[in-house]
Amino acid sequence: MKIRRENTNGNLKDILTAKGRYFPCGGKGICGKCRILAPDLPPTNLDRRFFSDSDIQRGMRLACDKTIEYDIEIECYLPLAPRAARIDYPQIAAILQGSGIEVMLVGEDEVESVVLPLPEQSVLGLRAVVGKYSVEFFEKYKLAKAETILVAGEPPLISLFMDAPPPKNRGEVFAASRFDMPSETVYIPPVPNNRVGSDALLELLDAEENSLTVLCGQGLFLYKAESIIAASIGTEDDGFRDRALVATAKYFVSHFGAEKIFLQGEGAPEVESLFNSHGIAAKPVLSSATSAAVLALTDNRYKTRLDKLARKTELIDLSLTDEWQELFSE
Repeated sequence: MKIRRENTNGNLKDILTAKGRYFPCGGKGICGKCRILAPDLPPTNLDRRFFSDSDIQRGMRLACDKTIEYDIEIECYLPLAPRAARIDYPQIAAILQGSGIEVMLVGEDEVESVVLPLPEQSVLGLRAVVGKYSVEFFEKYKLAKAETILVAGEPPLISLFMDAPPPKNRGEVFAASRFDMPSETVYIPPVPNNRVGSDALLELLDAEENSLTVLCGQGLFLYKAESIIAASIGTEDDGFRDRALVATAKYFVSHFGAEKIFLQGEGAPEVESLFNSHGIAAKPVLSSATSAAVLALTDNRYKTRLDKLARKTELIDLSLTDEWQELFSE
């Protein structure tokens, strides 16, 4: 795609929006989805937040924080802005995480989504955001309400949204009036324990067997095999965090035989560099939680699979093992 500097203000977001491209979070640098290939543009701190060093070297950039001072060729991966269409069975999926909230309108597939900063962490705050943006979708597409709203996310946020302990081993469907949601029902996928949330189960739904998924922003390791083995580390102390990340990755490789390591979420590029410096091969990948949420809304078999994953999940405390302590002390 040829981007011409003349007759524009140089803001790449404005230029691409005028060309019919869609920024899911409105260009606020929250979601990392406005991806372009533009080796001629210098990388920014925002690029380094979402891309690995190798991706940056081959020219991957985010479009939302760029200005253009000269004509340039880019390859744009942004979706075209959605057009209003008939939706016979509208549903909503909402993913609640510390990095923000994503709300999606779902028909037979994902129709449109918006990514928002995490609001005030209160029962009313979380419910208000999900309800407000659901209604905005309904008004745009001339819909009355959704059949079902799926709400998944990190354990503390789901507990807060529900104002009650979340379902543990099996997802539950509630009357929408319980949460004052604009739908017939609300589906809450299972939350296995106080560290592994339903967002993590969605990430694992189609993950490879014998692979280790690291949710970097949460400090959560998830090994998928016959059972799901989860381990959590603290993320506040940088010195402890880096050593714990390396020790935990080495533990899963040596103790469980993890064959591949995938990194997701905020901080994935930094964790990749850290692991590489310790001889650990890992690959940053995009989140699959939103696409899995769409499947869970449109196919009951995926709800059953989420329930099975929840029942197979075991949270372990590696700090109690001699092997991990030795790895941490190296």
